[in-house]
Amino acid sequence: MIRKILQYKRIIGEAVELVRRNNELARQNIEISRQNNELSGQNVELSKQNIELSSQNIELSSQNKELSGQVIELSGQNNALSSQSIEFAGQNNDLARENNELIKQDIELSRQIIELSRQNSELAIQNNTHLKQLIEKMEPLELQLKLHHEITAVNTAAFAEYKNIHNGKEVVVLGSGPTLNKYIPIKGAIHIGVNSVCTNKKIALDFYFTQDFGRQPPRYSPYNNDIINLRCKKFFGILANTPNGSMEPPESFCIQANATRYFVDMSPSKNLHFDIRFHPLMDFYTVVFPALHFALFTNPKRIYLVGCDTSHTSYFTGEKLKGDIEETRIILNSRINGFRRLKEFARIWYPEIEIISINPVNLKGLFRDIFTDEHGTYMDDKENPIETKERDFSDVAIRDLVDRHIEQVLQD
Repeated sequence: MIRKILQYKRIIGEAVELVRRNNELARQNIEISRQNNELSGQNVELSKQNIELSSQNIELSSQNKELSGQVIELSGQNNALSSQSIEFAGQNNDLARENNELIKQDIELSRQIIELSRQNSELAIQNNTHLKQLIEKMEPLELQLKLHHEITAVNTAAFAEYKNIHNGKEVVVLGSGPTLNKYIPIKGAIHIGVNSVCTNKKIALDFYFTQDFGRQPPRYSPYNNDIINLRCKKFFGILANTPNGSMEPPESFCIQANATRYFVDMSPSKNLHFDIRFHPLMDFYTVVFPALHFALFTNPKRIYLVGCDTSHTSYFTGEKLKGDIEETRIILNSRINGFRRLKEFARIWYPEIEIISINPVNLKGLFRDIFTDEHGTYMDDKENPIETKERDFSDVAIRDLVDRHIEQVLQD
């Protein structure tokens, strides 16, 4: 029984404990319910807020939709503008290319204009040069026209009686070069001397030519007394472009020497005239040329050139020539060219006259050459085949010949 009571007490205790726990759980449920109610209130509030936010979101979505429409519209407009911009860019590129091409053309035109300006300047300079040269050429021609009557009167009086006077004879023109000392006078020949040849007493002259008596008064020749004592026909030259005289002897000396004046061209002569009665005699920086012009006018069968060395270094007397190298170069070029022109002039107007160089130096090979041998007799170049080869006397060859000659002179 006691066990039953004890069981019953244990059961009652367990029941009481269960009640207590149930009450505690009920209290907890009440608290949980209270909290759930609070949460429900909060959920209701949140739901309200969510509903409000949903309304706002709907409104914003509507606005966004409207803005999206506007953006789409603006995008369309922007695309159209972009298309137009691309089109304008293409057009701008085309215009830029055209502009670049125009710039290139403008640059080319500018270059052509500059080139034309340069050419125009060069032509202007050339025209001025040609004009000056023409004026320089016209001045002596104008002067010669003014002097024409005087030239005709003076030269006709000087030379008319000698036209063809030596037909069939031999004439020797004597220059004052060193090879004059080798000359053995040709019997029966007419001898024409120039300048210092008048001092050579071994050769009897028939004619004598001189000019260039100095530029300062009183104009005189260092050979005045020798000229006066000559027993031959004497000719004194007057430059055809100096009517008042600049290098001619005074009239008193002409009378004293019993000389006849003649007009001579200014060196170097541009034109060689056939009839010396009406024109100045030729000149190429040496009185040998007027003498040769006169010799041709007398129309002999043969003309010998003696002492015409064209070396411009010394005279047959041993006197050395003094002068600037460049001046010497100009003179020698002109003289050798003058002999070449004289040869052509004689070939046209006096083809029957034979011209022979005796002991030539720089004229070797231009005419027929003969030489004096060690026995003092003449050796024809036909007997010396080495000398029969005709030399080149072109302008270039003459310049080369003069250059070699001057170089040799400087070495000596």
